[in-house]
Amino acid sequence: MWRAVARAAAASALVALGPALACGARAHAKVAGPELIPADAARILQEVRRPGASAVLVNVWATWCTPCREEFPDVMKLHRDLEAKGLRLVLVAADFDDDRAKQVREFLRYHEVEFASFLKEQPDEAFIDGL
Repeated sequence: MWRAVARAAAASALVALGPALACGARAHAKVAGPELIPADAARILQEVRRPGASAVLVNVWATWCTPCREEFPDVMKLHRDLEAKGLRLVLVAADFDDDRAKQVREFLRYHEVEFASFLKEQPDEAFIDGL
């Protein structure tokens, strides 16, 4: 029981410390950070339908979401492995804090994302229904 409590406390502490510490901060970031484009569901669908990709993966994530942070390296690996074969990765951050752009940019920089990404600017229900 104490082990489960300790894990939960550690996870909460990591979330509170922010995305860079939660991921294991690097000494020097290699990437300046991607452009963040405010978007609603219609803008995401426009990106999905943009010509040129043989497949599109839309990943909606948030810096406060532990499963999102855990899967992110795998999503990026999939993108790196399949981009040349036509995979387009559309990243949509669903953070809602006042300093969300900073948090999202730090997280993306840590993961060396070099392409434009989206910042959800629509209430959750309308966004989900719109997709």
